[in-house]
Amino acid sequence: MNDLQKICEICPNPANCVHYRLCDHLKAEVKKSHQNLIERSTMQPEMPYDKFTAILNDLLEQVRKTRDAGQAEYAHTTENVFANFDRVAAQTGMSREQVLMVYLLKHFDGICAYIKGHRSQREPVQGRIIDAIVYLTLLYGMVVASEEAVAYEKYNPHAII
Repeated sequence: MNDLQKICEICPNPANCVHYRLCDHLKAEVKKSHQNLIERSTMQPEMPYDKFTAILNDLLEQVRKTRDAGQAEYAHTTENVFANFDRVAAQTGMSREQVLMVYLLKHFDGICAYIKGHRSQREPVQGRIIDAIVYLTLLYGMVVASEEAVAYEKYNPHAII
């Protein structure tokens, strides 16, 4: 081993791990970050299955209520649950799926900020998660509707959809 190399002090089997030498400051920072990761991963609270099941059931009920409220507020019709997305798509030249993705990404941005430690948001992260789930269910519905339209067109090529 030359003087530019040394045995790794972090790896569980240092005899098989050779890295270029790090300056003392960088080695200390790497060790500190590694230790912080270990501490954070071991300090995470656990949750029993029954409690999570209750939380999930409550979450799904909140998702249903949020979707129903959004249906009345945005779609303005029960004939087309995607009416809001279709209107905005026509105004912007985007597909309704692209419009939905813009709305969804707004919530993902807030969720990512929360994960990175930003806690002072205008809306609680739980609300953003619920909204994201609602958008994902709407996207799922769009996929189903598109696949059904393709299948119908395939078997009825002269029909007007």
